[in-house]
Amino acid sequence: KAVVAWRAVSASSLEGGNTLFDQRDSILYKVYDDASWSEAKTLYNGTSGAIKGIVADMMADGTAAVAYTLDTDLNDNTTTDREIAYAVIGTDGEVTRSVQATKDSYLDENPQLTSVKFEGEERFVLGWYTEQAVASDSAMALDGGESGVSAEAVSDIRLMEFGTDGTTSQLLPDSMDQIASNYDVNITSNFRFTKNSETINDLSILWVER
Repeated sequence: KAVVAWRAVSASSLEGGNTLFDQRDSILYKVYDDASWSEAKTLYNGTSGAIKGIVADMMADGTAAVAYTLDTDLNDNTTTDREIAYAVIGTDGEVTRSVQATKDSYLDENPQLTSVKFEGEERFVLGWYTEQAVASDSAMALDGGESGVSAEAVSDIRLMEFGTDGTTSQLLPDSMDQIASNYDVNITSNFRFTKNSETINDLSILWVER
């Protein structure tokens, strides 16, 4: 059994290298089972934003998941509106649940998917890169001590797991920052889960340091 998902787009005009797909920006998928492909079905209809990346994974029983990045304001020049979403395709080939995993004012991008066993139960693990702005106050002594606020972007990898029904049981730390807070690490958006990990204890994350 296999699942293939792809971005389907169309635009009212392609003049000048236009990449704003204002007519259609959706995710379609097909399921291969019993030596034949199913008809194309809609996984995401484009109502929440433009698609910026797609990944997929499948469990041993044939349950599949697709994760993707959404550009919610349809503007390539802004990034803090990027959000992560995922959908679960059941063993019958139908989408059983669609979830927007983030809804914040931070950059969320580059989702990665894998599946491993948690105490014998196979579950999906979803990770994605994020940049969160951490504000710091500084006193302005020369004008009566009013506070000025500056923001620093902190890079991190967020984590969550979910089962065949698409719901999470919060079995993982929220992010790599919680796991590696005592180490001097410089996380970048270029990361991957290790392949062929059978259990959560075997799973590792590889990323490029900057």
